[in-house]
Amino acid sequence: MSEVPDVSRYCSSCTLAPRSVIWASTEKASSPSLIGYCREKLAALRWLDESLGVLYDFLSERGAIANTYVVMATDHGPGKTSLYESGTRVPMYAVGPSIRAGTVLGEIVSHVDLAPTFLEWASGDASRLTSVDGQSWASLASGKVSSLDRDGVYTEMFFDRAFVARNGMKYYNCTTNSILKGKSVDRTYFGEDLARWCGAAYPHLYEEKQVYDLTSDPTEQVNLLNM
Repeated sequence: MSEVPDVSRYCSSCTLAPRSVIWASTEKASSPSLIGYCREKLAALRWLDESLGVLYDFLSERGAIANTYVVMATDHGPGKTSLYESGTRVPMYAVGPSIRAGTVLGEIVSHVDLAPTFLEWASGDASRLTSVDGQSWASLASGKVSSLDRDGVYTEMFFDRAFVARNGMKYYNCTTNSILKGKSVDRTYFGEDLARWCGAAYPHLYEEKQVYDLTSDPTEQVNLLNM
């Protein structure tokens, strides 16, 4: 954005730092102590933080923050285009009137669970009349239940499929590469070569069938099918 929007039009307490100020604040991102971070990412994070601050102030000034849920999540991790944990396990934060501050949950959930969760927050039991993919975790976040009692979650990317069970076992069926090769198409044609994002992080990259015990092997280094 070349110009900062005049957020004061919407609430008197709202402020948003100019782009130049945000960029200048990340000048030391090239410091050796910040290896692995880049200035662009840090600037983007501050811009997001500033924007959320505007939204929070806007809702607070109108007396609506106490009755509002705010959820933040990413669509994929650094290992995007793969179904390894670095590509599918992402952070998610939620605040709202029924969520106790400081609550940390380890239950497996998926992005398809967001819709039913939002519906339950908005309409309560009436949301059960709507058939959707996913499962609401509203009762889990509020502490009414301790588990969603599901077997696990499915993930997919291109022709790849994976299932992560609640006990930590994971099956990864990586068929995209072989299917594309069978049609004489190089995966890099799509600009989504796994090696581009995953590098040498996964020794079994491109193996069609992979099984991992995420409890003892969270970085997915040992394909149990090869043992």
